[in-house]
Amino acid sequence: MSEKITELKLLNGESVKIQTPISLYDWKKAKKEGLLTQNAFASAMKNGGGNPNINDKDLENAPFVAYRAAGGSMSKDEFEKAVVFDLQIAGRIYQQIVQGNGQPKKEKSN
Repeated sequence: MSEKITELKLLNGESVKIQTPISLYDWKKAKKEGLLTQNAFASAMKNGGGNPNINDKDLENAPFVAYRAAGGSMSKDEFEKAVVFDLQIAGRIYQQIVQGNGQPKKEKSN
């Protein structure tokens, strides 16, 4: 099994954190905003989260949804301009979102 993705590289060489699984709130917010389609939900339910049927929109938006869930502050446009796009990584992040794999681990603030 592949190692869980927890951060993404930006074009400037920096990295940003992402969070998967995401909360129910983040899932509903992403669906309401059209970042994840009903297809994502239906696929996760139908397949028990495994081997989801992925459409382009869900795949393209999954990295931003996971970034925002981790507390990222960039807008969607800013994020898309800054992030290195890798189709394979986007697919793995989408899979991590729909499969869940337990409770999210929030970092402690000092």
